[in-house]
Amino acid sequence: MSRQYIISNDLDELEQAQQELIDSGVEATQIEVLSEDDAGVEKHHLHGMPSLAKTDLVWSTIRGSLLGFTGMAIVLIVAGSFELTSVTGWAPFVLLAIVVLGICSWEGGLWGIHRFNSRYRKFEERIKNGEHVMIVDFAPILANDVQKVVQVHPKLSSASF
Repeated sequence: MSRQYIISNDLDELEQAQQELIDSGVEATQIEVLSEDDAGVEKHHLHGMPSLAKTDLVWSTIRGSLLGFTGMAIVLIVAGSFELTSVTGWAPFVLLAIVVLGICSWEGGLWGIHRFNSRYRKFEERIKNGEHVMIVDFAPILANDVQKVVQVHPKLSSASF
Protein backbone atom coordinates (compact mmCIF):
# COMPACT_ATOMS: atom_id res chain seq x y z
CA MET A 1 0.00 0.00 0.00
CA SER A 2 1.11 3.51 -0.77
CA ARG A 3 0.02 6.57 1.15
CA GLN A 4 -0.71 10.04 -0.19
CA TYR A 5 -1.46 13.12 1.89
CA ILE A 6 -3.66 15.67 0.14
CA ILE A 7 -4.01 19.10 1.74
CA SER A 8 -6.69 21.70 1.13
CA ASN A 9 -8.59 24.39 2.98
CA ASP A 10 -11.76 23.67 0.97
CA LEU A 11 -13.93 20.77 2.11
CA ASP A 12 -16.06 20.96 -1.06
CA GLU A 13 -12.95 20.32 -3.14
CA LEU A 14 -11.96 17.40 -0.89
CA GLU A 15 -15.45 15.94 -1.23
CA GLN A 16 -15.19 16.03 -5.03
CA ALA A 17 -11.69 14.56 -4.90
CA GLN A 18 -12.86 11.77 -2.62
CA GLN A 19 -15.61 10.81 -5.05
CA GLU A 20 -13.16 10.83 -7.97
CA LEU A 21 -10.73 8.67 -5.99
CA ILE A 22 -13.48 6.16 -5.22
CA ASP A 23 -14.53 6.17 -8.89
CA SER A 24 -10.92 5.45 -9.91
CA GLY A 25 -10.74 2.37 -7.69
CA VAL A 26 -9.58 3.54 -4.26
CA GLU A 27 -11.61 1.93 -1.47
CA ALA A 28 -13.74 4.41 0.49
CA THR A 29 -12.48 2.88 3.73
CA GLN A 30 -8.91 3.80 2.73
CA ILE A 31 -9.66 7.54 2.71
CA GLU A 32 -9.70 9.59 5.92
CA VAL A 33 -9.74 13.32 6.58
CA LEU A 34 -7.77 14.84 9.43
CA SER A 35 -9.30 18.16 10.42
CA GLU A 36 -10.32 20.26 13.41
CA ASP A 37 -13.69 20.89 11.72
CA ASP A 38 -15.34 17.55 12.47
CA ALA A 39 -18.82 18.95 11.81
CA GLY A 40 -17.79 20.23 8.38
CA VAL A 41 -16.17 16.91 7.52
CA GLU A 42 -19.37 15.09 8.48
CA LYS A 43 -21.53 17.59 6.57
CA HIS A 44 -19.50 16.99 3.40
CA HIS A 45 -19.87 13.19 3.73
CA LEU A 46 -16.14 12.71 4.22
CA HIS A 47 -14.74 9.92 6.38
CA GLY A 48 -13.27 11.78 9.34
CA MET A 49 -10.58 10.47 11.61
CA PRO A 50 -11.80 9.29 15.04
CA SER A 51 -10.98 11.69 17.88
CA LEU A 52 -8.73 9.24 19.70
CA ALA A 53 -6.74 8.59 16.53
CA LYS A 54 -5.86 12.30 16.46
CA THR A 55 -4.15 11.99 19.85
CA ASP A 56 -0.99 10.24 20.99
CA LEU A 57 -2.91 8.19 23.59
CA VAL A 58 -1.70 4.71 22.64
CA TRP A 59 2.02 5.47 22.34
CA SER A 60 2.06 7.59 25.47
CA THR A 61 0.32 4.83 27.43
CA ILE A 62 2.91 2.35 26.19
CA ARG A 63 5.72 4.70 27.22
CA GLY A 64 4.09 5.15 30.62
CA SER A 65 3.81 1.37 30.97
CA LEU A 66 7.50 0.93 30.16
CA LEU A 67 8.33 3.47 32.85
CA GLY A 68 5.92 1.63 35.17
CA PHE A 69 7.67 -1.70 34.55
CA THR A 70 10.95 -0.02 35.41
CA GLY A 71 9.44 1.35 38.62
CA MET A 72 7.96 -2.05 39.35
CA ALA A 73 11.38 -3.68 39.02
CA ILE A 74 12.96 -1.04 41.27
CA VAL A 75 10.35 -1.63 44.00
CA LEU A 76 10.83 -5.39 43.91
CA ILE A 77 14.64 -5.20 43.74
CA VAL A 78 14.81 -2.77 46.67
CA ALA A 79 12.41 -4.92 48.71
CA GLY A 80 14.46 -8.04 48.03
CA SER A 81 17.88 -6.40 48.43
CA PHE A 82 17.19 -4.84 51.80
CA GLU A 83 15.35 -7.94 53.05
CA LEU A 84 12.22 -5.89 53.73
CA THR A 85 10.18 -8.95 52.84
CA SER A 86 11.34 -10.84 55.92
CA VAL A 87 9.08 -8.74 58.14
CA THR A 88 5.97 -8.26 55.99
CA GLY A 89 6.32 -10.79 53.20
CA TRP A 90 6.17 -10.10 49.46
CA ALA A 91 2.47 -9.20 49.23
CA PRO A 92 2.70 -5.46 50.08
CA PHE A 93 5.66 -4.96 47.73
CA VAL A 94 4.01 -6.81 44.86
CA LEU A 95 0.89 -4.70 45.43
CA LEU A 96 3.00 -1.52 45.50
CA ALA A 97 4.75 -2.59 42.28
CA ILE A 98 1.37 -3.15 40.58
CA VAL A 99 0.16 0.26 41.78
CA VAL A 100 3.33 1.91 40.40
CA LEU A 101 2.75 0.23 37.03
CA GLY A 102 -0.90 1.30 36.97
CA ILE A 103 -0.20 4.91 37.90
CA CYS A 104 2.59 5.27 35.34
CA SER A 105 0.41 3.78 32.60
CA TRP A 106 -2.51 6.02 33.59
CA GLU A 107 -0.35 9.15 33.62
CA GLY A 108 1.15 8.25 30.25
CA GLY A 109 -2.34 7.96 28.80
CA LEU A 110 -3.45 11.27 30.31
CA TRP A 111 -0.37 12.95 28.91
CA GLY A 112 -0.91 11.40 25.48
CA ILE A 113 -4.57 12.31 25.17
CA HIS A 114 -3.56 15.98 25.17
CA ARG A 115 -0.87 15.60 22.50
CA PHE A 116 -1.35 15.54 18.74
CA ASN A 117 -0.69 12.12 17.17
CA SER A 118 3.03 11.78 16.48
CA ARG A 119 2.35 10.29 13.02
CA TYR A 120 0.58 13.44 11.90
CA ARG A 121 2.53 16.03 13.91
CA LYS A 122 4.05 17.31 10.66
CA PHE A 123 0.58 18.63 9.75
CA GLU A 124 -0.35 20.00 13.17
CA GLU A 125 0.36 23.65 12.35
CA ARG A 126 -1.50 23.49 9.04
CA ILE A 127 -4.53 21.85 10.66
CA LYS A 128 -4.60 24.51 13.38
CA ASN A 129 -4.59 27.11 10.59
CA GLY A 130 -7.83 25.67 9.19
CA GLU A 131 -6.51 23.31 6.55
CA HIS A 132 -7.63 19.70 6.14
CA VAL A 133 -5.49 16.67 5.34
CA MET A 134 -6.95 13.80 3.33
CA ILE A 135 -5.02 10.58 3.93
CA VAL A 136 -5.36 8.14 1.03
CA ASP A 137 -4.02 4.58 1.16
CA PHE A 138 -4.02 2.90 -2.25
CA ALA A 139 -2.50 0.07 -4.24
CA PRO A 140 0.65 1.16 -6.12
CA ILE A 141 -1.09 0.46 -9.42
CA LEU A 142 -3.47 3.38 -8.70
CA ALA A 143 -0.68 5.94 -8.11
CA ASN A 144 -1.19 7.68 -11.46
CA ASP A 145 -4.95 7.95 -10.89
CA VAL A 146 -4.41 9.51 -7.47
CA GLN A 147 -1.91 12.02 -8.91
CA LYS A 148 -4.35 12.94 -11.69
CA VAL A 149 -7.06 13.72 -9.13
CA VAL A 150 -4.67 16.01 -7.24
CA GLN A 151 -3.58 17.77 -10.46
CA VAL A 152 -7.15 18.35 -11.68
CA HIS A 153 -8.13 20.25 -8.53
CA PRO A 154 -6.25 23.54 -8.13
CA LYS A 155 -7.09 23.88 -4.42
CA LEU A 156 -5.45 20.55 -3.57
CA SER A 157 -1.79 20.04 -2.89
CA SER A 158 0.10 16.83 -2.39
CA ALA A 159 2.28 16.39 0.70
CA SER A 160 3.60 12.85 0.50
CA PHE A 161 6.40 11.85 2.85
